[in-house]
Amino acid sequence: MIDVELSDASLRDWLRSKTRTAHDRADATFGALLQEGAQGYATLLAAHALSAPALCFRIRRQPTLPFAPDFSPALVTALLNRDLQALGLKTPTPHPPDGFLTAAECAGAAYTLAGSRLGAKVIARQWRDAWPDNRFSSAYLNHDNLFGDWRTFCGRLNALADGALCRDLILKGALEAFTLFETACTAATPLASDV
Repeated sequence: MIDVELSDASLRDWLRSKTRTAHDRADATFGALLQEGAQGYATLLAAHALSAPALCFRIRRQPTLPFAPDFSPALVTALLNRDLQALGLKTPTPHPPDGFLTAAECAGAAYTLAGSRLGAKVIARQWRDAWPDNRFSSAYLNHDNLFGDWRTFCGRLNALADGALCRDLILKGALEAFTLFETACTAATPLASDV
């Protein structure tokens, strides 16, 4: 059921409100990695390598989503591979995620992925400043419009609210994407231990 006070809000604003706790938890999880220097950065990259390409693949397979073509698993993998190679690490094989089978759930995952780009450049700058080593590469974090232009994405996302996609399923997909990244962070920690 949609909260009455949010029923007239844009889908993006409604998702932002409903995912605030998950967003804060993810910020804390990934923000703590900064204290670990190169190994923390490797963990962040490996976590994204384990999850982002697989999510992109699921989103891309939903042709009814107007932004689906902007989520290229090949491009995401190539950028992450470049950054991990600079650290002397191999790119891990993505984990196929459970769920994300409906267009609505994939729209929610797309919201989480596209939204993560807003802080990506800030994160890249923090790591670069904290660890000014010449092995640092931030092709993935600094790529402009990796999932398309944010404003265009939000407009397309908001337009979905007028269709048949259920807000609750979109929210479910967004929250599950946050959980997937957190789980991937735990799985990525041993992969980054060789830095």
